[in-house]
Amino acid sequence: MEAAFIFDNFSKSAIDVIELARGEAQRLGLETLEPEHLLLGVLHKGATPTSKQLRAQGITILIARAEVEKIYGRGRGSNAPLSHRSEVVLELALIEANGNGEAKASPEDIFVTLCREDPSTLSLLCRLGFVPDTEEC
Repeated sequence: MEAAFIFDNFSKSAIDVIELARGEAQRLGLETLEPEHLLLGVLHKGATPTSKQLRAQGITILIARAEVEKIYGRGRGSNAPLSHRSEVVLELALIEANGNGEAKASPEDIFVTLCREDPSTLSLLCRLGFVPDTEEC
């Protein structure tokens, strides 16, 4: 289900974010790809408006990666399939995209959903100095 879910419903750029996130989880040897890894994928993508906004606030891939490693540590996993939390985030990103009249979810839809629906990722972002449009931190 995972491959069809991803490739049929996400833009090329969003698929890149998911694959970069998987690489981040695999780099740490983790057994699952968590929502915080999706954030790393957004940052790693680099050319998206969201990643540019985060970098303007001083949030880089290196800083965020170090914080994610503090949360999850290192493991011995290798495949890093989507965790249940990540699947929920991606499903909600599709709803976000559809609500905006988009046929496919973008990296921005993933990021907005991470901020709205995953308290752990929002908390991480706030610790890194993220200033959201609302008073969520």
